[in-house]
Amino acid sequence: RATDEALANCEAEPIHIPGSIQDVGFLIAQKAEREEIFAVSGNLERFLGTTADMLLGNTIGAVFGRNVGHDLRNRLSYKSVKGRRELFATVDTKQGPCQLYVHRGRDGDIIEGIPETAYRPGIQDRVAQLTGQLRGLSRIDQVFDEAVHTIRAICEYDRVMFYRFLPAGSGE
Repeated sequence: RATDEALANCEAEPIHIPGSIQDVGFLIAQKAEREEIFAVSGNLERFLGTTADMLLGNTIGAVFGRNVGHDLRNRLSYKSVKGRRELFATVDTKQGPCQLYVHRGRDGDIIEGIPETAYRPGIQDRVAQLTGQLRGLSRIDQVFDEAVHTIRAICEYDRVMFYRFLPAGSGE
């Protein structure tokens, strides 16, 4: 079935694997209980000028300095890091200043580094607002309309399409 194939292709995308990240930023994963780095994205050397082998087993504080490590621990004390990423520091990299975000993942803490030039203020707040608005809607057509309009505004795309798979494998 077309639906099964489409879902299988989507599921095969490595977006859930810490080594896979869009090239605009980098990713570091640490074991929550020990604050020990256990995975990094393949493009980390371009940002930090160091290999993955040099970071694995270290802490964020050892990589970026004690203050950043302290700020990370403080941010991780927030309950909200389980449901959304939280900004905790800005650091200098070979690609310029990067903002560091953290959220709790299934296997540990996920730290994302995003260049300031790629950051667009308010996006996370707008996504949180959209989520709240969607919860208040009762009809699926309202959900589709609100999601498409908000995603279009956030991403600044000319067109956004919301596609619903139907039981027979076709869609609308």
